[in-house]
Amino acid sequence: MGTGGRGNRFGFTGEVLEIEAPHRVVTTESMTGQDGPPVVNELTLTEVEGGTLLSLLMTFPEGARETVLGTGMADGMEASYARLESEVLTAA
Repeated sequence: MGTGGRGNRFGFTGEVLEIEAPHRVVTTESMTGQDGPPVVNELTLTEVEGGTLLSLLMTFPEGARETVLGTGMADGMEASYARLESEVLTAA
């Protein structure tokens, strides 16, 4: 997975821990080239009036949350989800 810039590439690896199709999945996530325990992600899809609510709960190893927040990645995720929502609503 790349960032779009030629020199700023990064990627992730992980595995599926649990699946309750089609509403819930729990996975691990590790950034390639980084040591330490992985992040555990729990993604749930909940039917709401007019659509589907996507929730992502990320459980970080001790000390990792602050490091990730300091990189600006949270802002990038927010922008990506806002764009996804805009594209989906525009297509509907």
